[in-house]
Amino acid sequence: NPKITIYRISTPASDVDVEKYTRIRLDALRTNPEAFSSTYARDVHLTHEDWRGRVNTPGRTTLAAHRKGASIDAIGDEEEWIGTLSVLHPMMLHEKRGDLPSLPHLAAAVKEGNVERFLLVGMWVHPSVRGMGVGGMLIENAVDVVRESPSEHSDGKEKAKIVFLDVCSANENARKLYRKAGFVE
Repeated sequence: NPKITIYRISTPASDVDVEKYTRIRLDALRTNPEAFSSTYARDVHLTHEDWRGRVNTPGRTTLAAHRKGASIDAIGDEEEWIGTLSVLHPMMLHEKRGDLPSLPHLAAAVKEGNVERFLLVGMWVHPSVRGMGVGGMLIENAVDVVRESPSEHSDGKEKAKIVFLDVCSANENARKLYRKAGFVE
């Protein structure tokens, strides 16, 4: 979609980016509470510093979709950010090693440390732009983040990378989007 741009939130995130991330996340929790492990009632009480910490967590890359032509610094437009998705990098997932799914044909490679696992979290697209390709653009950019992430063995060879996500089984539109992007169940 030529009117939509995907923006990587830099770290440390600016105050403007923290505010925008806070607004879109709370909007997502209000609009689609079934899609998240967190709740609006809990997150609405987080401080600005809590949100800043969330966006700036080492090992996390957060993407935001916004409409072209809208100033990235203009905080007044509620719909400026119309989607979000975060990539959790392997350094964030080491303590979750056993919690992440492992496909049977990759189990040995994962156990031997030959595969780096990345996890997509926090995917949400504003209802007014669903079906317009925003989710696909976010996923495509998230996969680019994974591709660009260094992942080497001690011998300098590139490790294989695999991307996981968790989606509510009742959310058929999201499941269809992920299948279209090449994910398997």
